[in-house]
Amino acid sequence: MEYNPVLLQIAPVLDAAKMPYMVSGGQALLLHGLEPFNSDVDVSLGVSVSQRTQLQKMLAKMQLKIMVRSPANFVRQTHVLPTIYEQTGTRVDFIFADSQYERDAVQRAIKLPIQGYNVNFMTLEDMLIHKVVSGEETDLEHARALLAKKPKLKVRFVQQTLKEFSEMLDKSYVPVFDNLRKKRK
Repeated sequence: MEYNPVLLQIAPVLDAAKMPYMVSGGQALLLHGLEPFNSDVDVSLGVSVSQRTQLQKMLAKMQLKIMVRSPANFVRQTHVLPTIYEQTGTRVDFIFADSQYERDAVQRAIKLPIQGYNVNFMTLEDMLIHKVVSGEETDLEHARALLAKKPKLKVRFVQQTLKEFSEMLDKSYVPVFDNLRKKRK
């Protein structure tokens, strides 16, 4: 599978507006060596929901249409603005940052050239943190598969960040990550 070409409709517009972003979800899995289930695009923004109107003004340049009737209410409740690229039927979800961790993750993004244009993608470490904190079986399976590739990884960073999430959410994430790492050997 190849990267979804709609990324080249989105990235230049966000860059021109100086709106920090990173590609996350299935398209980021592709960067890290896994096939996504679909060609949907998730774009995590390094801004809060207060920037929704600014994003909405950019959608026409990206050739995207909003999929919900009341974007203001939907974004306020979910922190997600669902759109569609009608030429291909590709769903594109814009996810607004809800925490300092998310804004920092966007700043850590990896630049990957796609047809000569640098697009920002979620790092492997942030992908693993996201998958472990989610705790959903599919996400944990993705984490196992990512770790099975025996990547170079900033293990301490992942463990420290998971420890912080553990303290915030009163759950034990570090042992989950450590067990996933043991199972990859």
